[in-house]
This record gives sequence, C-alpha cells and structure tokens, in this order.
Amino acid sequence: MQKTQPWNGIYHLNKKYTMAKNIALPSLFFILTLIGCHREDSSFSSMTKKMPGEWIIDLAIDMEDNVWFLTGEIDTAVGIEPWRCSLPVKFHLSRLENDRFHIVEISSVTFHRMIFDRLNNLWSISAYHVLMIDNNEPEVIVDISSSDEGSLGFIDVDAENTIWAGGLKTGLLKIKDGNVTRYLSDNSDLPTNSMTAIHIDQNNIIWIALWDKQGILKIDGDEWTHINSENSSISNQNIWDLTTTSDGDLWIGMGWDDVSVSLMYFDGISWKVENPKTHDGINVTGTVRYLLTDHNDKIYCAIEVGSNFRNEIYSYDGSGWSLINILPENDGVSDMEIDQQNRIWVSTHNSGYFMIQ
Repeated sequence: MQKTQPWNGIYHLNKKYTMAKNIALPSLFFILTLIGCHREDSSFSSMTKKMPGEWIIDLAIDMEDNVWFLTGEIDTAVGIEPWRCSLPVKFHLSRLENDRFHIVEISSVTFHRMIFDRLNNLWSISAYHVLMIDNNEPEVIVDISSSDEGSLGFIDVDAENTIWAGGLKTGLLKIKDGNVTRYLSDNSDLPTNSMTAIHIDQNNIIWIALWDKQGILKIDGDEWTHINSENSSISNQNIWDLTTTSDGDLWIGMGWDDVSVSLMYFDGISWKVENPKTHDGINVTGTVRYLLTDHNDKIYCAIEVGSNFRNEIYSYDGSGWSLINILPENDGVSDMEIDQQNRIWVSTHNSGYFMIQ
C-alpha cells in the first residue's frame, strides 16, 4: 500500500514525555536500551530496535502481522517564536518487517491514533479529522474542524468494516461504505457527546466508555443500551478502557476517582470488582488506563500507581495475577495491541516498546 524504505538510524530519546504533565523540555541524546526493567513474568521480552523519532505515540498491527509505529520528535527545522507556548513536532510512520524498520513515505503525518481495517487499509485520526491513507496520501474522510469544540481521541473498526471514532465533545462518528453518520446527544440516544474509549467484541457488539461518569453505551445492532451507576452496580467513575472475553464478560478500567476500585467486570449477571494483585495477594491501587484480552482469554492491564504515575503491567489468567513489567516513573504506556500469534505489543512514551509472548 505505501512505499517504504529501510530506516538505519538509531532510535534516540531526547525528549521526555511525562504522564503527569504531558510536556517537558528536550534532554541530552542517549541511545534507547530496554534493560533493568523489573519483571516477574518469564514471557516478557524487551526489544531494542532502531526507529525514527524520539517517543512513541501509537502502534498498530496490519492484517499481515506487521507492526507499525507512529513516533514523534521536536522539529528543529521550524523556528520557534519567543511567545510560542508549544514546540513544533515532526511525526514519523514506520513499519517493522523482517526485524527491520521501514519508513513509510507519505506526504503528511499529523495524526495521533491509527488502525487497519478488514481490507488492510490504514486509517487514522488527528484532533479534527478522520483520514484513510491511500496511495501514500492521507485522504480526509471526516472534518469536524468547523465545530465550536471537540477533539477526536479513538478510532476502531467492527466486523463489517465500519469505522467508529469519537472523543471529547465530538459525538460518535460512524463511517460505512463512504457514508458518514455523526451521532450527537441531541439527535440520537447518545447520553453524552464525550467518550474515552471504544471496544468491539467477538459478537460485533460495540462498547463505548462515556465521559463525565456516564458509564457505558452498548450498541448491539440497532439496540442502544445505556449502563451507568443509576441502573446497575457499576462504579460511579470515569472509565478509561474496556475489553471482553470470549464468554462475553466485559472488563472496565477505572480508578482515578477511587483508586481502591480500579477494575471491574460484568459476567452477564452482575458487576464484580477484581483489582490487580501483587504476588502475595495485596491489591494494587491506582488507575487502569489500558486493557487487552489475548486469544486465550488472559487479561492484560496497565495501571498507574502512586503520585508519580508509575506504570505497572499485570496479567490475569482467570485464577491469579502476574506482574509483567514496571516502567520508569513518569513514563507511561501509549498503546497495547495483540497480533495473530497471540503476542502482546506494548509501546511506551519514552522507554521504547516490548513484546509479551
């Protein structure tokens, strides 16, 4: 689909991306090596590769099991005015294939999330656009820049190759066969125009985490169901991510408002609390930001712990918890994805990426 060329440069880190403030000044160059990361799971394997950019924004896996990375760095070629409150950023798109990174040559890379649809087309979102990359050119499919406010934050694809996207005050976008539908709270049963995550399960049911403690929206065909703390025993918190098992159990990650309840699941009958635990059974309190289920129904979660937002990654096999990795303080997970070989790929803002198998 895209023309590529091998990248032989060294992946440097000269800008720290902090979870607490999401902004920092450049530091000295140093070569990325993932060593010294604490782990208790032997399936964890660190990855030291060469790629462009200074921090990882997102990753995606195509239908051929190639892993794609969206990375960024400060654009030193752009002049910075004294009054400017932000730094110019240059983005890179690269594909990991046969143990080598290849830069994907497209005319412009200005997005922050990406997915591949069922036909292996690359889709992405920027703050105000939904784009499809076609013949090396990003084609704008949806433009909401004329709206008074709003910023896209997620994008996903269902079993019928329908694209779903949304974010803060954007409403819910549905793109099917070139037709775009924008659901808003005043023209549909959408409880709020702001949402934080989307998950599509094996039965093509769409689960959407709603902002402002509004719970979850379930879309099953033409049936929309709103689940919240008023009509169920779900925790009255904002939900950051969702995942499901093959049995249909729905897991949700929370914790910012009440770190003692950071993970719940619905088994079809009732909601239950199941927080990550240390090897000696002590609850890990914090905020669950990412959730993922592998092909064997093992649950993976990334949880922010402590005042420095230290990220710890755990797995749950249905009977017990295992600690996978602890990231350096003020460094967080930017994405978690699974490939066809049941390997979990985790990208971090500053510490590169690693694979769990």
